[in-house]
Amino acid sequence: MKFLGGGAVVRKPRASSLATVLIVIVCSLLGPKVVRAGVGYNVNAGQRNDLYPEPEFLDTNWLGDGDGMPAPHQEKAALVDLWRSTGGSLWGQKWDLRSDPCNDGWYGIFCDEKGHIVSIDLSQNHLLGYLPSSLGRLKELRIMILNHNMLTGILPTSFDALTNLEFVNLSHNRLTGKLPVKWGKFEYIRTLHVAHNEWEDKKLPNELYKLQETGTDVWFNEDATDPQNTAKLLGEDSYNNLWQI
Repeated sequence: MKFLGGGAVVRKPRASSLATVLIVIVCSLLGPKVVRAGVGYNVNAGQRNDLYPEPEFLDTNWLGDGDGMPAPHQEKAALVDLWRSTGGSLWGQKWDLRSDPCNDGWYGIFCDEKGHIVSIDLSQNHLLGYLPSSLGRLKELRIMILNHNMLTGILPTSFDALTNLEFVNLSHNRLTGKLPVKWGKFEYIRTLHVAHNEWEDKKLPNELYKLQETGTDVWFNEDATDPQNTAKLLGEDSYNNLWQI
């Protein structure tokens, strides 16, 4: 505080007052949307969007409420990538990204006792987009069922590392590029359905054709008149229940 001539008094601004002013300025620059700790709130719309928070606020370390092992950080991050790349907010059955895939039971996700993701079943769930290469991190994945969606693009080369796959259904999408010929060497694969896509291959490569000789169910022929394909058309409940963990 200083006394000046004429009796005027000048007070030095307090630090707390300066902080308040700065906060007001920052908020005015950010606009009506305030985001905190992963929870978004649109003031104008009056709606919460914390079920699908901003990507930079996703808590990939959330342990969930269950008693089992949570999914490893990299494996949950791979699922988050899948959610982002296929329009997860528009899925038929959605995920709460704040939670844990294993302990909180994400739709279509099954884990083993160590928390590793072993099954993804998101068939007919309105996935629209491409498959991210980070799914190749799911080294323990045994079941991948993504049929009857709107998946586009090529299969990432990282999928060649998914050597524990047993049941794969990618049929009825719009996948392009080459078929994954290296899957022909997968030891455990017993079902491979890739029909009704837009592959560059017009005939089944020999590497995958040879799987049939070992008893693997390979579906690449799109001819609906083939008796072996009639049960695999959309709407057949038996087709959607062919697999078991």
